Amino acid sequence: MPLSALATVSEQINQTGRSALYDLPSSARYRRISSKDLANEYLFYSISSAALFSAANSCELVMVNSGLFGGDYNGQFLQLSAMGSGTRTINSDLGAQGFDNATTSMLLIGSNRGPETRLSFRDIFLDKWNDLIEDKLMGSDASPHGDPLLTWEMFPAPSVVGLNSDLTYLHVFQALDVLVHVGPAVTYHYDAGIGFYIFLYTNAKKQLKAFVAGAEVWVQSGFYHDNVESALWEKVRLDGIPALNSELAAQLAPFSRIPVLDVYYLPGNQTKPVPSILTGSTTDDITIVLERE
Repeated sequence: MPLSALATVSEQINQTGRSALYDLPSSARYRRISSKDLANEYLFYSISSAALFSAANSCELVMVNSGLFGGDYNGQFLQLSAMGSGTRTINSDLGAQGFDNATTSMLLIGSNRGPETRLSFRDIFLDKWNDLIEDKLMGSDASPHGDPLLTWEMFPAPSVVGLNSDLTYLHVFQALDVLVHVGPAVTYHYDAGIGFYIFLYTNAKKQLKAFVAGAEVWVQSGFYHDNVESALWEKVRLDGIPALNSELAAQLAPFSRIPVLDVYYLPGNQTKPVPSILTGSTTDDITIVLERE
């Protein structure tokens, strides 16, 4: 089986001590290494050095510390990049980047398999979202609290949202302040939030498409929790999902004229050349990568 990449992680600096080897077949875009996988290798929160070799094209090893986020593949990350066939990147001491014994999950990603267009999720979507949320909430008792969280959801664990655990998504989550008027002089503030999971894909005509694959509503506990939650769900289902699907179609229309073979994601903003060792957070931004024909 032809391989695209090989990664080695070790529990001690200079690639010593207990270690594990992970490969990426050339037929796959991602190799996921979950927290459970690392625990089985006794490497959960126990990796101090790593090496990455690109057998073909280029590749990235994304090491993630989920911290308070929970789950896999979300949070602070350290990325090793091997840029070009036959290249290698070694980090003999992850402590130099503050990532010693910090890794809770990893993604091995094959990249640059053909011409690519790289887009910043935040750059292309933030202003459109802010305009959309302002329009849809105008006149209601809910208002946005700051900018949305624009991130990814990679191979999500089973949940009530109903996402496919074998797929990858873009995730938009907007914090809200909701007013509950209970009398002429009594108003309560409820912290709340709405979220949408966006699925990008290419169809048989090599066109880039997208739709809202799932939605979520969160409301702080309290006497009026159910009322607020019900009102937000109605807003999400009747206004939010149709409006977002319409906006996605409009934003992707220019790409309908460009044959796209595949779409995948990288953490942070990687629209410009990046160093062989990159750090950041998946909450900073997500890079949408279009592999063109």
